Amino acid sequence: MLSENLRKRLEAAAGLLGDIRVRWLIGRSQALLEAGTLSEEELESLMRKVMREELERWLIMKEIEKQGPLSVRDLVEATSLPEQSIVEHILALRRNGRIASAGEKENWYLYDLVK
Repeated sequence: MLSENLRKRLEAAAGLLGDIRVRWLIGRSQALLEAGTLSEEELESLMRKVMREELERWLIMKEIEKQGPLSVRDLVEATSLPEQSIVEHILALRRNGRIASAGEKENWYLYDLVK
């Protein structure tokens, strides 16, 4: 039987494959190499960074989808990601219109998916 953490990561990975940022990078990778914009090492590093970031963002969105509006503290507990990473992802997800503020609980802002 899968551990809860592994199950969450697999669900997030499934969402990751449809993410526009990931698809764009994969689709443009050959052109970036041929144009000399990035070396193979730089492209590999960039792809790892983008994949990690998007996987973590999908973990956050899946937890919000499952539990409803959550705070940074709740998300740290649910995902085991560092608080600073959660905050950075919250900012990016808000900027991209994927989540929004949803009130407060115990002096913590709550975040919910944009429907």
